[in-house]
Amino acid sequence: MDSIEPAVWLRHQLANFKDRLNAREIKIANEGIILSDMQIAALEKKKQDETYA
Repeated sequence: MDSIEPAVWLRHQLANFKDRLNAREIKIANEGIILSDMQIAALEKKKQDETYA
């Protein structure tokens, strides 16, 4: 199973974590998905980490 996921990510131009995170944020916005508090905190932390990197 591990070898399939990277191939799928590459096929959809999601090879790195930043691209996957951006795609997830777009999907959340477009589909009106409700996130848990933990998921929101993780997204905010990741954005903050990128700002300081």
